[in-house]
Amino acid sequence: MSYIENGCRTGTPINIGLAAFNLILNILSRTIFSKDFADPDTEGGTEFKDLIWGIMVEAGKPNLSEFFPALKMLDPQGIRRRSEILSTKLLSMFESLVNERLQERKSLGSPTKNDVLDALIDTIQDNNGEAV
Repeated sequence: MSYIENGCRTGTPINIGLAAFNLILNILSRTIFSKDFADPDTEGGTEFKDLIWGIMVEAGKPNLSEFFPALKMLDPQGIRRRSEILSTKLLSMFESLVNERLQERKSLGSPTKNDVLDALIDTIQDNNGEAV
């Protein structure tokens, strides 16, 4: 909303596609992690948004190796290589978020946030009978 508000205040055009993307990304990230990931004012927010955007761009590109299976091992367009790099970065980000939440839960007086991540951690701890 601040993006739209700033655009209205300054008279600059508003990219509706970007605003919708940020809104949906923030709804999902708030539900899962209780954090806004599409906040342009924070470094982590823009990094996560750029990762998701990059994955969407790579997934949307026509891949020659899908039409010519003999080219699959060569990866002539580099789509698989770039997708693997982006996926590795995304998984690393998720891992750091989970570790951060586990540290928060270990600290005294840290309330649970009642989001999807807390539910998953609780389920894993209940099934294992121990802390993750």
